[in-house]
Amino acid sequence: METIKVWYANIGKKIKDWAIWIFVVEAIAAVIAGIIGFFVFCSWRGDDGGYIWAFLCLLAIPIAIFVEFVSTWLLYGFGELIDKVCIMESRAEKALTEKEKNEYVYQSACELMQKNDFKSAISLFASIGEYKDAKEKIQMCESNLQKEHKRAKKIIIYFCATFLFLIAFITVCNSLEKYSNYSHAVNLMETERYESAITEFEALGDYRDSYEKIIECHKGIKYNDAMYLKNQGKYERAIDIFKSLGEYKDSKAQISDCEMLKSWYDVNNYD
Repeated sequence: METIKVWYANIGKKIKDWAIWIFVVEAIAAVIAGIIGFFVFCSWRGDDGGYIWAFLCLLAIPIAIFVEFVSTWLLYGFGELIDKVCIMESRAEKALTEKEKNEYVYQSACELMQKNDFKSAISLFASIGEYKDAKEKIQMCESNLQKEHKRAKKIIIYFCATFLFLIAFITVCNSLEKYSNYSHAVNLMETERYESAITEFEALGDYRDSYEKIIECHKGIKYNDAMYLKNQGKYERAIDIFKSLGEYKDSKAQISDCEMLKSWYDVNNYD
């Protein structure tokens, strides 16, 4: 039985420690889940929605961490309450004189100060006025509070800077990926692999002049079809296609060439 009681000794501190560990574990899980979600949605190439969900995954990380942090306040506060009750109870059974009361409050405040509960310590030190070095202790607590606030600000600034860096990094990666895909599609178009080029330009959406490039690829396909018909001696169909292409490449010159070949063909067949 005594062994079991030892497990429950200093239960307030244990509850607070558990609250901290629960927050740490949940925060790590949120970061891992956000990063996994980011890479999963980024793998959806050609789907602009994938990048939006990837961005939302990153945005959800700080929100989830904040929610998890707030959710552990109640558990931590309960442990803190038990600590304070234990401090008060340890001396409450004694019949205390005024000096003993001040000493009791002073020692309780010192214990709170050692546990970094500076606000509660300040309240207790202030309640005993000039007793011992209460005023100096208050100044020490206030100084420590200022240091904690500065430390918290640095953490927030660092976190925001890291988050902004991630956003910038994702934006740059996205731009580089689109530029690489665009360059590859242009190369396909220049080597007259128009069908493949059209597929890649369509995946790029409104990036740069992708829409104009798609139109140009379709013209390239028509031009090749017209050249094939010309080589097969189907001049009238070839002329119709060249006319629909307007100023594309040497379409006008090809029309004149087809008309000349057609005339020559008609004369030879007539004879």
